[in-house]
Amino acid sequence: MPKHLPPAVTLFAAFTLLTVAWTWPLVTCADRAFLQLTATPSPLVLADHYLTSWILSWGAHQLRDDPFALFEANIFYPFAHSLAFSEHLLAGVLLVLPFDLLHPAAVLDHNVLLLASFLLGGTGTALLVRELGGSLAGAAVAGALFAFGPLRLAQLGHVHVLSTHWMPFTFLFLHRFLATGRWWTGVAFAAAFLLAMLSSVYYAYFFGIAVVLFLALHASWRLPAAPRARQRALALVAVSCVALVPTFLPYAVVRERYGLARDPAEALIFSAVGEHYLGEFLTPLAYLRGRYLEGRLQIPVIGIGTVLLAALGVVRGAHVDRGGRAVAGLYASLAIVMALFSLGPVMHLHPTIGPGLPGPYAFLAHVVPGFDALRVPVRAAAVVVLALATLAGLGADAFLDRLPRRVGFAIAALIILAECWRPALFAVSVPWPDGALATYRWLAAQPGSFPIIELPIGPPDQDALAMMGSTVHWKRLVNGYSGFSPAGAYTHTALVAFPDAESLRLLSDLGVRYAILHLARLPPAMRALCTTGDAHLVVRYANADTCVLEILGAPPRPARPSDRPVPLGAARLTTSSGPDPHALVDRDLATHWVVPVRRSVADYVQIDLQNPRRLTRLVVRLGPHFGEYLRSLQVEASADGQEWTTIVDRPIGEAPLLGLVRDPEDLRVEIALPPTTTAHLRLVRPAGDTDPDWLAWGIHELELFESTSP
Repeated sequence: MPKHLPPAVTLFAAFTLLTVAWTWPLVTCADRAFLQLTATPSPLVLADHYLTSWILSWGAHQLRDDPFALFEANIFYPFAHSLAFSEHLLAGVLLVLPFDLLHPAAVLDHNVLLLASFLLGGTGTALLVRELGGSLAGAAVAGALFAFGPLRLAQLGHVHVLSTHWMPFTFLFLHRFLATGRWWTGVAFAAAFLLAMLSSVYYAYFFGIAVVLFLALHASWRLPAAPRARQRALALVAVSCVALVPTFLPYAVVRERYGLARDPAEALIFSAVGEHYLGEFLTPLAYLRGRYLEGRLQIPVIGIGTVLLAALGVVRGAHVDRGGRAVAGLYASLAIVMALFSLGPVMHLHPTIGPGLPGPYAFLAHVVPGFDALRVPVRAAAVVVLALATLAGLGADAFLDRLPRRVGFAIAALIILAECWRPALFAVSVPWPDGALATYRWLAAQPGSFPIIELPIGPPDQDALAMMGSTVHWKRLVNGYSGFSPAGAYTHTALVAFPDAESLRLLSDLGVRYAILHLARLPPAMRALCTTGDAHLVVRYANADTCVLEILGAPPRPARPSDRPVPLGAARLTTSSGPDPHALVDRDLATHWVVPVRRSVADYVQIDLQNPRRLTRLVVRLGPHFGEYLRSLQVEASADGQEWTTIVDRPIGEAPLLGLVRDPEDLRVEIALPPTTTAHLRLVRPAGDTDPDWLAWGIHELELFESTSP
């Protein structure tokens, strides 16, 4: 690079070239393929790529059309706030928006963000080291270690996890603000901090903690600061967090209504362990063999070279005018504390499920709202890598200043090559048949925002591919793939036999207008529908790969026997656990009985009537709490209240989907009973349910009906 170029321009140009080289061949096919670690990625890996691509495309589309309805996404119809089932990636959306305006394409949006995360992450880290007094070469080392290190390779399939590129800019402007107190540096710090938190819900928590910790360490290490600069920085942190609130409110609604939660065991599974940071020293031969000979992805968070250079950086410190060794102490302390957070609720040295040391993560999960929904503590390691890369850049100057220029540069280049090595990467195209794209364009030409469904529904990669297809037409889509699926098992079960009477009734009642059938995935008997249709399905469009059927009603339901409510005021209600069951029959929809789901044991609600009655159905009213419906259920009857017989057994419980369309504040599930005369009835949640996200079973009102026939 010409010597007269400003360092920032030089670094930006250098990291542009490095990004193109490291991600090759992505730039040659950025509008049609994803960068993959294998030529045949698994369906779940593909589904994750499709999901994040759809999120970015939806965000760019909605910011243009209706930004105040950003979270009312077109997937998982009829659910509201469905964007909040996963990340919103709003900072990434803002970054790709100019490209999406010029050429709307979900794959391109994804790849623009992926490339930007490497380019900006490397450049920002290098500029941070320059701010601390590091040389241009040392800065380049730091940027390369942060942008292209082993952790980034392992995260290649998750562009939202790669989106750490605003973190170094946050620290850069925070240093400047603390040193000068100038308002423009404070604004730049707050903007970069807000963008970092808007990059991922995980980083809103983890990096938010890191910035507060940074300010505390800045004071603890007695680093110089402009008058009241630290207090003003804390105020800017508070302002940035307040600005974040509107993006968190939909998650709070989803958590309350749909039971969006995580099994606490997931945080144990997806935690880092000490071996991820120290494995290269504990078992160096295994590390070298696995990393460079076998190309294993289960690699440490950092490499040997990064650790050694970071140790040199602690000894050397920053430039004396920028804080010297105290700054190095700050970054070392930050790395250690954030590494402890990444170890999760129970800290282990090696991968295991069992007793260990309690970690600070568990404390935060109890005191910070929403923190317990974060199931992947290892993502806090991004801050660890940034802190160590910054120290490594300072450490590189320890030998660059003392060795001949060519020798020093050669050593730095070798360290970068060793730390940033990667196996061959593959560009895998999106498997869209030409006919499917033509169908999506046909749908785009149809007026209105009506609901559609793509069949067969599932598996996850196909539902996610349907989401990608929806970026062409933006119709509301029953299909969906995300971090959370409130009724996935029921939806798949109810529609697997399409076009039977029950599936047609469900789709018709939901107001679904079109069913898009993919011929290659259909059993032969169903393919005839694309030619002939049937009494309730009319072919509106067809080609060699797909067809579009308009749903015109459904077979009528069998007539319900005449019945009437059973008065429950005098009935005795008991439950296997939980609070007083009086709320179940107090005729007040505002009251609520709820118990945690205990998977190892069954729970029940028992109704003992004064006299036997000919019961016909049981109605469970859920109020607005969709997430508390029974994912599996049984109904038992007894002649004496002691010996019980199962009269209804539903391994997959019915989800109150129709209520979301009719009255979301009064959701209900109706359970038809076989002819039963009894005074003793139990509604049972069986043991052993496998839905890890179902954490609570609740009922607002329980209604029982009896036959009016003599």
